[in-house]
Amino acid sequence: MAIRTYLPVVVYTLLFVGKALAAPTANESPIAICASSELSQSLALSSDEASQHDTRTVWNIFWSCISTIIACCWIAVHPNMLEPNAGLWRSTTHRLSHMTWMIIAPELMICWAIRQWLGARNLKKKAPFNGVDSGWTMTHGYFLQMGGFVLEGEEPDILSAERLIDLVAEKKVVLPQITSREIKDRSKRDGLSKLIAMGQTAWFLAQCISRKAQGLVTTELELVTIAFAALNVFIYFFWWDKPMDVQTTVTVPYLSKPAIPEQMSSQDEKDITVVPLQQTVSNGSNERKSAASVREVPIPIPTTQPLEEDTNESATCVHCIGGYLLALLALPWKLIKILFRRVNSMLFDSDDIEPGMNKIYTFYALDTTGQEQAIVLTCVCLIGIIFGGIHCFGWNYFFPSHAELVIWRISSVCISAVPAMTAIGAFSFYFGDELEDRSEFFSTLLEIFGGLLVFLGIAGVIPYVIARILLLVEALISLRDLPHDALLAVTWTSFLPHI
Repeated sequence: MAIRTYLPVVVYTLLFVGKALAAPTANESPIAICASSELSQSLALSSDEASQHDTRTVWNIFWSCISTIIACCWIAVHPNMLEPNAGLWRSTTHRLSHMTWMIIAPELMICWAIRQWLGARNLKKKAPFNGVDSGWTMTHGYFLQMGGFVLEGEEPDILSAERLIDLVAEKKVVLPQITSREIKDRSKRDGLSKLIAMGQTAWFLAQCISRKAQGLVTTELELVTIAFAALNVFIYFFWWDKPMDVQTTVTVPYLSKPAIPEQMSSQDEKDITVVPLQQTVSNGSNERKSAASVREVPIPIPTTQPLEEDTNESATCVHCIGGYLLALLALPWKLIKILFRRVNSMLFDSDDIEPGMNKIYTFYALDTTGQEQAIVLTCVCLIGIIFGGIHCFGWNYFFPSHAELVIWRISSVCISAVPAMTAIGAFSFYFGDELEDRSEFFSTLLEIFGGLLVFLGIAGVIPYVIARILLLVEALISLRDLPHDALLAVTWTSFLPHI
């Protein structure tokens, strides 16, 4: 648990040490990140230029962007609780999966955050539960959706919101008197992690704004990082009260424990009547022996007669090959099924929490109403448009080749158009329903138009993911050939008041 607690601090220490080691000295020119001599010559500045300007290396750019992306995608994401006694490896892979989702499809993670925010707000509004003064806050609502409240018993039993409300209404359980501060105290690195992430993000944004003010070039990787920093603002807004990396649950005790059947006494055993198998069973006036209806069925005894050696080997080989082929054919379908279940959990609704579960679903959130779901999708689409629009600012950036410039433009338009089409389609459906009483023709027209846009938005999910990957790859490989001004650092003294 201690290792998991200070893992982000260790990561950031390594990042900052790497940046310090990569910083150019007075006697050295900036170095490139590749071993190629041709690439090093294209990235290095002359000694005269280095003496006139503060410079930075490709290594500095890379580390600054990567540390900010880690702050946005690793620390800013607040996952649900894991199963009891989850080890370091399980915790790390759990966070890596969330980080991957945040990099590839950040809008989905924001949608999940908004749904949990709405769920926590609804639980806060419902308090007190059925007249019971719970004193619940947004933190309590998040903690419940994380799987933080378990029912008293020998094995962990995760409580859902519906089940907890029913148990309180039936006066079977009493809510634990735990404050929001006590819940947050269970998250030992919550405040430190937020401070590090917000500090790194603010410093990076200050660097980019200063570069623009001084007329310096911003690289494609920095532009991608700015987009993640913008999403970081929304993530922190919706998850500000959600505990982070909580390892222990809160037990909800019974008011009166359920009766457990005890072992039968000897007197109870004497009262049991033993009925023989061949007892007469009466049915009206007819009587028959129940034993008469029992037939002796001979059980076949397997023979130990060996098969032919070549036949046995051939059958085994065929079975092995067939099993591997079936597994390979079923693998894509299983992956697609898992993928769509995760997307559905983040966008629309989560699976129900059954009694006896010891682990909450990865992307669990309380179900939303139709109106709330419309609000969620609208917010996500607007945030997606902002995210894609930031990439469009690189429309006229310098690229090593014309093909890379075209790929960047097409990919930027794609990740902006998909959420825009979905948002316009959703609004068309809404206004189509509103105009149904006034004009059936325009209502039908808007519904058809909205349905077409929503269909295109759904069909554009795969191109969207491909475009996101292409933008990330483009941002990284563009570091091999940067313009001269991209390697000039910000002169902070120009921002200080002077005569």
